[in-house]
Amino acid sequence: MVESLKRGDEVITSGGIIGVVDRVMEDDRIEVIIGESTKVQIIRSTITSLLKKEEVKKQYQLKKQDGEKIALIVKYSLVS
Repeated sequence: MVESLKRGDEVITSGGIIGVVDRVMEDDRIEVIIGESTKVQIIRSTITSLLKKEEVKKQYQLKKQDGEKIALIVKYSLVS
C-alpha cells in the first residue's frame, strides 16, 4: 500500500493525522497537505491507512428537517 502512494491519496499517519499526499519524494519522504495552507513532510513508513476516495464520496449525507439547519455527516472507510 505505502509503495503505491500517489498525489491526491488521502492517508492517515500512525500519529492520527489525516492528510492528502501532495508530493512523493525520491527518498523515504512524502509531502502531505494537512490544512488549507499547511504542508508537512513525513516518513513514508508512518502511513498506516489509505482512505478510499470513492467510499468517502459515497458516504456524504446531507440531513435537513423542515427548514432546520443542514448537517453534513461524513463516514470514512479505511483500507489497511
